[in-house]
Amino acid sequence: MTCDVHNQLRRAREQNGWSQRQLARAAGMHHPTINSIETGKRVPTLHTMRRLARALHVEIADLL
Repeated sequence: MTCDVHNQLRRAREQNGWSQRQLARAAGMHHPTINSIETGKRVPTLHTMRRLARALHVEIADLL
């Protein structure tokens, strides 16, 4: 099983109609962090995944 976090995160963010900056603000993170995850340059930690899932009102599994 391959986890495609960067595409799933982008999909969830776009379904909410949010920009990367809006997601970063909602998750209490910096915009470059969101960008790095979505472009596949950075692999998010479990802690980061929890924050993103909470901000997007989804389960962590939905981002995998």
